[in-house]
Amino acid sequence: MSTLLEKLDLLRSDVQRVTDTQWEYRLMQRNRLEQLEPRLAELGDAGWELVGVTRDEGFVFKRRKGRASSDARP
Repeated sequence: MSTLLEKLDLLRSDVQRVTDTQWEYRLMQRNRLEQLEPRLAELGDAGWELVGVTRDEGFVFKRRKGRASSDARP
């Protein structure tokens, strides 16, 4: 029985961590497309994830809040 309770407690903490997650977003304009490709690995290492592309505005990136401000930015 204690094993089940321990697993439930771990699950509850995982759910809490996920629901408490906050994101920051950045936009990279389309006119900087030639700069995007060489920087994808750098952006990924800094926690940025490409989450959308808009026709007019460009590329939308997100990452968890709280990363160091010196990390790469789109």
